[in-house]
Amino acid sequence: MAVIVEKESFDIGKDGRISLKIQWLADSRAEALREIPTVMDTLVRTSLSASPWISENDGRYLANAVYEGLVDEQQATESEQYELTSEYREAKIETFPDREILRNEYGAIEEDGRLVFPPTIKKPKGGGSGLGNSKSAEVPNPFFNLTTYPVEYAVANWTILRRRVPASLEKAAGTVVGSIPPGFDYNGNATSWLVRPLRRRKVGNMWEINVQYQQVNEFSDVEALLILLQKVKKDRKKGLQTGTLTTGSL
Repeated sequence: MAVIVEKESFDIGKDGRISLKIQWLADSRAEALREIPTVMDTLVRTSLSASPWISENDGRYLANAVYEGLVDEQQATESEQYELTSEYREAKIETFPDREILRNEYGAIEEDGRLVFPPTIKKPKGGGSGLGNSKSAEVPNPFFNLTTYPVEYAVANWTILRRRVPASLEKAAGTVVGSIPPGFDYNGNATSWLVRPLRRRKVGNMWEINVQYQQVNEFSDVEALLILLQKVKKDRKKGLQTGTLTTGSL
């Protein structure tokens, strides 16, 4: 039967994550492979390495086991990580906030509901001597064939450690919410956020969970579609529960 030898050690992070290291002396290689405990003080073994204790002829093995997880979930709750970053997405040029400047400076005109730019525009004042024919007063239009423009939006990353994945987070994925967790201390202008699918990783007896909130109010079409999809899913679920869902609604 394997027994503990030497001194055990452990590390505890500020987020409550624990890594417990224990050395075991096993009577044989088979015992080192199969009988080293997989759980210690609720922590789950995440790695195991072993080598002959004295020599291969001795038959015994010294095994190094690492157990990881959470003991105090409250400490993990108090040490959650909040990161606010930004990304860019292409938006239709028709949604540009100042259409008048597009008309005046880049010659934008509307055709069938779309904005179209001419291949050339008048040379800006102060851009030359003014000599030459009228054609020389035309310069290539940098917006010719332009259909989109980059829009910056916020992305909030919330990382937590839990023994179990909260059901509320599972249900929130794919929905649009009006605010992000207070831990972000956010005072910006975002009014709606998409809860992206959860990212999760099992380590020992705990889950590392990353929740991402993507600002969507900058993209009215995306926001409207997401809210509509949310309503469709809710109606389908209600229909399945009551038995009123029809084939035509699928």
